[in-house]
Amino acid sequence: MHSYSIHRFLLLCLVLLSSLTSWSQRSGGARPAIGVVTGTVLDKTDNSPIEFATITMSSRRDSSFVTGGITDKKGRFTISEIPLGMYEARITFIGYDVEVINAIRLTPKESTTANLGDVKLSPTVNDLDAAEVVAETPYMEMKMDKRVFNVEESLGTTGGSATDIIETLPSVQVDIDGNISLRGSQNVTILIDGKPSALTGASRQAIMEQIPASSIERIEIITNPSAKYDPDGMTGIINVVLKKNKLAGFHGNVTATIGTGDQYNGSLGLNYRTPKVNLFTNYSYRYADRFFRSTNDRTTFNTDEGDLFLTQKTDGGRIRQNHTIQSGVDFYLSPTLTLSTSGTLNLGTDADQDSVLNLQQYDSGLILNNFYRFTDGSEDGRGYDINVGMIKQFSGPQHEWTADARYSDNAEEELNEFDNRDLLLLDGLPEFSGVDEFNFTNDGRKTLTVQTDYVRPMNGEDGKLELGYKSIIQQLNNEFEGYEQDTLTGSYVAQLDRNNEFVYDEQIHSVYGTYGRKVNRISFLGGLRVEQVFTTSTLVTTDEVFNNDYFSLFPSAFFTYDLSESNKMSLSYSRRINRPRTRQLNPFPNYSDNLSLRKGNPFLLPEYTNSFELAYSIQKGRSNYMFSVYLRDVNDVIRRFTSVDSAGVSTTSYQNFAGSQNYGVELVVNRPLTKWWSINASANGYRTVNDGTNLESDLNSEAYSWSSRIMSTMKFKKGFSIQLSAFYRAPELFPQGQFKGFLFSDIALKKTILDNKGSLTLNLRDIFDTREFAFDSFGTGFEQESLRKRESRNLFFTFSYRFGKLDTQKGRKKGSRDGSGGGMDDVDF
Repeated sequence: MHSYSIHRFLLLCLVLLSSLTSWSQRSGGARPAIGVVTGTVLDKTDNSPIEFATITMSSRRDSSFVTGGITDKKGRFTISEIPLGMYEARITFIGYDVEVINAIRLTPKESTTANLGDVKLSPTVNDLDAAEVVAETPYMEMKMDKRVFNVEESLGTTGGSATDIIETLPSVQVDIDGNISLRGSQNVTILIDGKPSALTGASRQAIMEQIPASSIERIEIITNPSAKYDPDGMTGIINVVLKKNKLAGFHGNVTATIGTGDQYNGSLGLNYRTPKVNLFTNYSYRYADRFFRSTNDRTTFNTDEGDLFLTQKTDGGRIRQNHTIQSGVDFYLSPTLTLSTSGTLNLGTDADQDSVLNLQQYDSGLILNNFYRFTDGSEDGRGYDINVGMIKQFSGPQHEWTADARYSDNAEEELNEFDNRDLLLLDGLPEFSGVDEFNFTNDGRKTLTVQTDYVRPMNGEDGKLELGYKSIIQQLNNEFEGYEQDTLTGSYVAQLDRNNEFVYDEQIHSVYGTYGRKVNRISFLGGLRVEQVFTTSTLVTTDEVFNNDYFSLFPSAFFTYDLSESNKMSLSYSRRINRPRTRQLNPFPNYSDNLSLRKGNPFLLPEYTNSFELAYSIQKGRSNYMFSVYLRDVNDVIRRFTSVDSAGVSTTSYQNFAGSQNYGVELVVNRPLTKWWSINASANGYRTVNDGTNLESDLNSEAYSWSSRIMSTMKFKKGFSIQLSAFYRAPELFPQGQFKGFLFSDIALKKTILDNKGSLTLNLRDIFDTREFAFDSFGTGFEQESLRKRESRNLFFTFSYRFGKLDTQKGRKKGSRDGSGGGMDDVDF
């Protein structure tokens, strides 16, 4: 059944792509592309040749971009295969005034070639190093379908990780385990450079911790993605765009950080670009040694011996170190054709040690258990991505065809050794005397992604049609082997009742189409994504197989009304999906805490969300204001569900609740108060209604919650700046418990040095050491109080330096494509 359906699906996609190709060929075939334009670009002050100057050819009829080129070492350029017609040439280079040449005629009657001669550019600055002086990029930019946060200059996260910088964004929260939430929900999709990856799959929390904040250029938040994007992520998409130099010549940057509590990281980025090729490589290293502690108090009511109390106290530490290298090359085969290939390699190790004091006691005073459990764990991980892509540009702006293929492989091997010391048999704290049990865990994830997208302007530049196809084929594998010591022989025997292997195979095949247009003050964008999914969960140990195949439609619609040049009102809708993850499906229990077990549910269904949002935005100069109202209606919502047996052992699994509704308001303000002082503030308030009556009659909850964040940046003379930030998350009620909320604040100071090419930053995170996570849980026959804390107050000192002929250009022309971008395409028309 699977094979027949896939073949039929692929046949449909081939027909679609064939139609697109023929359509694009017909659209450009009206005029023969035999024109040639040549010339030489010189510096007006000394007539020296300017290498890497950009020549843009635009149609005189509608000002649309047609083709272009770049000068060589002698300042010369040749642009061929130009459709005959009337053109305007714009010659640009950073640090020079733009030169425009009008009335270039390429006709059979006159000539199909044009020599522009010597084109002389006037410098706007005294030297190339000063070319860095451009308009400052605003911290937040408002697009039709997303918000862009230019975090490159954010001080408060200097020396931190991608997780640290993500949690500074409006309506984003990160818990103690690194789980990322958007508007109160963890069902959010994380992308790196606009692409999903095995590196952001099952262990995405660890990967986000390993990416240095210094390597991130910007972050995009899309709360209601169109049908063009994958429908995964109930609350939207967070796209992390890494730095890539885009100017010609050789450039580089280096960053080194040292922090209290044995925190170290560093990165190096190199880039070399010529008119024909662009080479880039980035390397980063992170080392973090952090302590953690927790307490857990649980009461199990009405057991055979009365109420049973459990007290757990945990103290431990974790050492994590990681190496990441990313390299790639872009080949500019012609002004309209770019081929790209890149790869990312990630190598990491973790070392964990902790001790847990466990005391189980009845209300009568009788002690059931009193023991220490010592754990010594180690983990080795490696992952890599390989990407190959093509961009073919046709005549006219934003008229292009792209194709990409990606393969990702991620593997983790973990060893845990346990020593259980019974305090009922020993006097005082026992010494470590050997390993009672140990286990091995192997996790693997392999993903192949193939996609192609076609974009064609319609109705001049006022409309746009987008079509595409995508297939994702992946396999996830989890193996567990446990051994315990025989008390009589001293040898280790397999724990046959715990050993298991779980394999999850998934295929996602989809096609989409969107059409948008701007008519006077109204812009609209509508789309539909069609998706067929095949999934198989295999319990190898028990020879059980679970299949869940499903077909889905994902419509989307956006409407924007320009009240004025600076005021906009928008209304959007999209249908989303949250697919169960491997750990939510694997039914074999995790025994790392033998009094609190965790396991998955292979019968879980995906949850579907209908998302609505109404937003009003104002943009005046560098100031941005946004107010939005949103509603999410979710069916078959996936929630944790905890039960406790009469022996006081809890089991946490996952269940499909009947549904939930989440609606709220969000306010975002980004405003300069003076020339040297600016603030960014946000607040998000929401109400959540959960319906779990399909599981238990009283498993309902209704709750209000809110969060707020403010960041103040002050920039003084001589390159000195200060940034203060604070975040508050209010208490929140869940179906089986309540999160108690927290408040924390950061401060950072920065000084530019070495002619603005370098900087020194001092950053203190969690000034008052208040960041901790407290929960109250309750259910049938039990209640529980938990507190978790990991090292969060650290002082970081960072040195950064940029080198090379030119610095990264911040004012790059909007909409240009060079194969090295990482952002999600805008839907502006």
